[in-house]
Amino acid sequence: MSRRLVCERCPKWRRGVSVCLFRGVVMLGDYPVCDHGRLFIKREASRLWMAKNAKTKKEAR
Repeated sequence: MSRRLVCERCPKWRRGVSVCLFRGVVMLGDYPVCDHGRLFIKREASRLWMAKNAKTKKEAR
């Protein structure tokens, strides 16, 4: 998986929102992500990581 921070990784873009709510421009997949999108991406990655590790944590008990 690419580690680049681009609009394509932003959860808003993945949900089909074609206009960036913060920039007010049309979002392109390979366009550098804005500060708000960066925060959304980090939160989403953190949520997925925690969900994955919660299963392994429960199995270890």
